[in-house]
Parts: sequence; C-alpha cells; structure tokens
Amino acid sequence: MGKNAVMLTYTHTGLRLVVVRSTGTATTTTVCKRQTLPMEGFRFFGRRHLYIHICDNGIVSFDMIRRPYWPIRLTSHQWMYSAVIAPFLANSRPLSPLDNALHLGTKLFYELYAKNDGNSYTAAILNRARDDGRSTRGFYLPYYDPVWAVVVTWSNVVPDPHICPGGFCPVDNSRLPRNSFQLVLSTDGTHSFAHFIYPTMKIGWASPDELLGQTSRPNAIAVAGYNAGQGYWLNNAMDMAYSGTMRMKRAWSTYRGHWSYPLQRQDDPFVPQPSVVQCAVWIRRQQDDRGLDWFLRNVYNWLRWAYTCPCTAEQAYHDNTYSYSISRSCAESRRRYVFTYGGRRYSISRTCCYSPAHYWWQTRVVWQGWWWSRHQVVFLRRRIGGGRLLRGSQGGHLIVNNRLSDQQVHRQCCVDSGRLRSGWYCRRFSQYRPWSVPSSGNPCRQYPLHIGWIRAWGDPHITTLDGVRYAFNGLGEFVVVDVDNGEHQVQGRTCFAKGSSHATVFCAIAASQKNHTSIQVNLEGESGVEVYANNPAVNTTLFEEEDFELEVDQTAVLTQPSNNSILIVFFSGITVKVTSNKAMLFMEFSAPEEYMNKTRGLLGRWDGDTSNDFEFFNGTLLSSKSSERQIFEMGSSWRVTDGDGPKKSIFQYKPGEDSSNFTSDGFLPKFTDELNFGDPELQEEAREVCGNDTSCLFDVGRLAEAEEQNFENSVSARVLIETRSTGDMCLWIST
Repeated sequence: MGKNAVMLTYTHTGLRLVVVRSTGTATTTTVCKRQTLPMEGFRFFGRRHLYIHICDNGIVSFDMIRRPYWPIRLTSHQWMYSAVIAPFLANSRPLSPLDNALHLGTKLFYELYAKNDGNSYTAAILNRARDDGRSTRGFYLPYYDPVWAVVVTWSNVVPDPHICPGGFCPVDNSRLPRNSFQLVLSTDGTHSFAHFIYPTMKIGWASPDELLGQTSRPNAIAVAGYNAGQGYWLNNAMDMAYSGTMRMKRAWSTYRGHWSYPLQRQDDPFVPQPSVVQCAVWIRRQQDDRGLDWFLRNVYNWLRWAYTCPCTAEQAYHDNTYSYSISRSCAESRRRYVFTYGGRRYSISRTCCYSPAHYWWQTRVVWQGWWWSRHQVVFLRRRIGGGRLLRGSQGGHLIVNNRLSDQQVHRQCCVDSGRLRSGWYCRRFSQYRPWSVPSSGNPCRQYPLHIGWIRAWGDPHITTLDGVRYAFNGLGEFVVVDVDNGEHQVQGRTCFAKGSSHATVFCAIAASQKNHTSIQVNLEGESGVEVYANNPAVNTTLFEEEDFELEVDQTAVLTQPSNNSILIVFFSGITVKVTSNKAMLFMEFSAPEEYMNKTRGLLGRWDGDTSNDFEFFNGTLLSSKSSERQIFEMGSSWRVTDGDGPKKSIFQYKPGEDSSNFTSDGFLPKFTDELNFGDPELQEEAREVCGNDTSCLFDVGRLAEAEEQNFENSVSARVLIETRSTGDMCLWIST
C-alpha cells in the first residue's frame, strides 16, 4: 500500500480521475492493512474507531478482519459485529508484487489529510470534504468543518482469474477489465461522512464470471454499502441501490458518480466517547498556541526546578504559597509565572495532588500562672495525617490560565480516555501540561524547607528574618522589609494602642511590587479588616465564595483564610498575612530562598548572621546588644517619605492626607531597659518570668502602669503556640 501517496484532489466523476503521485510502493497482501486514525478517531453511528483496516478488494473495516473473498451484501448478518464500509467489494485478484504481468498498473493508495499536517494539499482536500459533507442528500449540517479526511484509491483492479479452469481465462492479461474508484471518509469528531466516487467509464467489471462470458446470471457480483457492526438490535446498515446487481458497472452514471452517506442519524444526540473528541479539540488548540510553545521551550525547564510540590498534604495545607483543597486532596500553587505573547496573557501555575488525608486535632496542655493560682490552658492545632504526594498523571500538572478548564481536560484525556491507544491521549496532555511530580526519584527534593518566615505582632514586637526578637514602639509609617532593592516592599503603620498615649500597635500594613498596585490592609474596630487595592476598597464578601481568590494587577492574589485575616501572595513567592485581633494587627511575612541576602528594613538582613540585623537606612550597623533607645533610633531611620525614593510611602491616603498625618516627630516611647516598675516585687517577678525578653518586660511594665492590671493575665498572653508542622521533611513556621 502506498501510504505516502500524495493526493492532489478528489473530484466528481465525469470530470477526471483523481490524480495520484505515489512516493511509496504498491502494496500487496491478502490481509487487510491496519492504519492509525487521527486523534479524534472516526465516529461511525454508535461507535468510535481509532484504527482502519484497508483491504485491496474494495472494502475497509474498523474492526480487525481478514480479507473477504466473496462479496456479501453489507446488510448481511455476517457483518453484524464488524464495522465496514465498501465502495466496491468484489472478487478481485489479490495484489501481489510477484504477479507483475497480471497486475501491471494495479495499485492501492491511502492518504490521510489532517489540519496543520504541513501537507500543501490538505486545505484543498478538507475544503472539498467540507462542501461534500454539507451537501449530503438527506442530512442537514451547514456548519460542518472536518478536521481530517482519508482518501483511499483503488486503481485498475482486475477480477480474480481463479474462477477459470486451471486459473487461466480466455482473456489476454493486457485486456483484463479494470475498475478504479475511491472512498473518502471525513469527520469533525462528532459527525462523519463517507463518499463513494466512481469515475466515468472506469468500472469495467462487476463479477469475475464475465471473464467466461456469463453476463446474464453471473455469481459473486460486487456489492457496496456499510454496516456499523453494532449487533442485531442497534445496528445501522445500508446496501447501495445497485449493490449485488450488474448495475454496479453503471454506478458512475448516477449522482455523477458521487454517492454520499452520513454516518449518524440526523436526530441522534448520542455521541460515542465524547471525551475523545473533547480531548482532541483541546490538543489541536494547544498545537496552534505559539505562546505556550514559547514558554515550554524557553522557560519551563527553569521553572520546573525553581520549586517543587510540598512533600505532604500537611505541608501544602500550611504553606501559604499553596491553596489546599480538602475535597480534591490537591493544592494549587499561588506562585505564578505571568507573561504576554502575541497580545495574549498567560498565567502559569501548578497543582500538586495527594493520597486521601485524614484530619485530627492535636492537644497540648500547659500550666500557667503562679503557684497560688495555677491553671491549665489547652492549645489545639489541626493536624493532617496521610496525604502522600502522588506521582505522574495523578500527582498534578501545570495550569495555564484556568485551573477548572485544565482539570476538566485532564479528566477527558487521562481518565475517560486514559486507556485508549495505550495511554496516548494522556501522554499528549502531559506534553502541554507537564506533570508536577516526576514518575521516579525524590518527588519533592527541591521543596524549600528553610524559608524566611517570621511574625510581627501588633504592639509591635518584631522577629527579624534571622530570628532576633525585639520591640519597636515607633509611631508612624515604616519600611518593615525591603526586598531586592525595592522590587518588593512591605510597610507598616503604627497607631496608639487603645487607651494609651505611649504604646503603639500595628494598625495598617501595605505591600507592593515595584511599579504595580499596592495592597493595603487596615484595622477596623477590634478584630475587623479593610482591604484596599489601588485605593478602591475590596468587597470582602467576595471571599465568602469557596476557593475565591482575587488577582491584583497581575502580581499577587488575595484570599481570606478567616474572617479577621487577609493573605497576600505575590507571584514571586513572597507572602504577607495580616490578622486583626484585640484592636491590633499581626503580620506574618515569608520569602523563598532566592531572596536571601536581599532584604533590609525592620526585619533586618536575611543572611543567617544575627549580628547585622539592626541596620540604619544609611547602612550603619548596631550591635545586637544595643540599647532599646538605639534600636528605636535605628527603626526610626526606616520611616517612609512622601517624595520619590527607596522609602516612598506605598500607603493609600484619603484626599488631603499623607504620611505626616500618622506620625509625631516628638514622640518617644518608654524603653524597658529604662523602665521603672514602681514595685520592686513586680520587677523581680517580671525578670524571673521574662528573662531578657524585652517585649515581655515592656508588656508587664506597661500593664503595671495601666491601673495595676493582673500580672498573671499578661504572662498568659505571652505563651507561644508551637509549630504547626512536624517531621523530618516539614516546613517549620513560627507564630
């Protein structure tokens, strides 16, 4: 079979025979040759077929069959379980390359034309198949647009001479009658058509008995038609009008030799294996997507190693850069790679999926208070058991723009069609949406276990990225952390604590990426928050919808973990979580490892060296043993400015306001190392409990001044909740 035969076009009979140029060799066998069909397969009434078997005697089958020797009508029970289409099934001589004398000029050609296959003739063939499908008699489909077509040409087919005594007929081989005809199959995945094409005067015989001169009642007359092979009750079969009669020799004279058949019913809503069509439609769109192709060739390999999935469901649950879904047991990365290509925006992320997990509450009982009034405090934390990271097609994949859409396609290609063609559809899906987890090796070896993750709580106590804890009671707006020379910046606003004229708390947090919209979270009341993105207030009721996340200026997403907190996740992996409680704001900040040695501000230099965490804006360093007054002066050097510069305010103000409305140049807080407790016994107790924790000492002294509040309550308020993740591969976070 000349599989590489090039078809210039196919035409109505009466004009000219199809022009064929073979780049292969004529084929030859008594076994029908199997060919793989394009990804949509071929819808043939209630079945979809992925392979076609082409026989040299005028029939094709979609089920494996041996070459039929005798022409049997297509509505016969013999074809009841075989899907076949025959434009001219006859008792012809099997092709044989050894029989050159008899088969001089006899050839069989097969050619497939699919969209975007690079063949210069494909467009003309598909346009013709489109027009013929739309004009098929008795079937109305004006928008038919095939994605592929197959053209099979039988040229100069001769009758089988074995009916003659001894296999020798009284006809010279060069004068044997010959038949030439075509079968054209086309489909858009949902609708299919078959066209039998008989060139004018090119059907020279219908029965081999004609070689013996028997023309009145010959045997083995050629047949034509189709059978869907769906069994007795549901079968769809048809014999062509002239099938089984000598009028088959005149098939070219009716319909100008072009017989067309729809291979589905007009009113039948059922489409077999629709997931195959849906997957194929998606694959063809990806093939045309030049932006995606650019990303996969130039960026993906770098992005793949930049970070990997959390190793367990518990890590994913506690990692702010992921959104873990309990119902799906999958996490979607909030880190994204965003680019524009050809005027189209692309947002790339990934999903990570885990085995089913179970949830439980871990209890920790702590005794608190003095010996005369000790009491139990019970701390609960949510734990996740199980949740092993899956691999390959089950472990998650790349997401391009829309998670729900890609997950639906994943189901169509890898679940519903996953077993077809030995997993071909799922492998093609993974070419355009690579798996998040490799099938072998350590699935999460690149997952960053040691990131910069700290918490600053509202009054305001700060822990640097290297772990140094201190209190800073400045009043105004300050650069909490500057990342990579202003590429990202977080600023904090402090206000007087409720009922105090010298203690301050965080009351607003602003975060932004350079040249992009700033995001601001303000304290509202005792435990509420207001969110602003480029001044307009964000409607926080939107977050009541499950899994809702708001993208801001193509740089970050906002989500609401609880009613009194807002999580900001920049696509770079930097996160800022702001929580309101007791009329103050608490802030968590985290940054991936690539930002080590690139931070400054109140959170210090993140380089593993605690001796340089106290740094003035001008670069001057303070000793880690400096007095609180000196630390206050250092922190004040990070006060924001209204003018352009590295400390320019990113806060959003009401008309007529600026940073000066939230500061006082003459403000000076009280320092714990200068603190006068007024009660020696209280001071001794405070030193015993707090040690050198200056933030704790300050709270005790401040509360002592505030109408002799109970010291016991102050100590209870200072207990640290232990880490929320455990295990050798866990992600530790401080609270």
